Amino acid sequence: MSEPKRGELRDFLGSRFGRHAFPDEIVRQVVQPIERALARVHAKDHVAGSFASIAFIGLSWTPGKSYCSLLVLLDPSLRERNKVSDQDVASLVTQLKKQLAHFAKDGDYTIVPNVHDLTEVGAVDVLSHEEITFEVDVVDLQAIAAREAEARAAE
Repeated sequence: MSEPKRGELRDFLGSRFGRHAFPDEIVRQVVQPIERALARVHAKDHVAGSFASIAFIGLSWTPGKSYCSLLVLLDPSLRERNKVSDQDVASLVTQLKKQLAHFAKDGDYTIVPNVHDLTEVGAVDVLSHEEITFEVDVVDLQAIAAREAEARAAE
């Protein structure tokens, strides 16, 4: 069976049985630490605008390799609406790296976050990452982001 067909089969079986399309080891050592890191970073108000601008979160993992790529794509129009600066994105990346290092410290895998605007990444790169769903209340995030932007403007 070709790799694309195996990927389709993994996705089908994962959705059919209500679980991730990754082996249990990857779920424990990579996916769950990512989810915990995202939740911890999400709890910080100063990154609300950045989180409200996320369009895609995906994971690329290759069997036999200890490196995993976490792709986080931001929508430029949402960044503008939420007044997310490059400094805000840098803060998000810093916090995410810190939390990933914390939650994955006992694992066998290195998770490297790659945060980009949608316009900077090709379709091949996006399709090479399995989407990880991370539920956030975008309305609350946008309200927090608006308050943060107003506070920065008043300074």
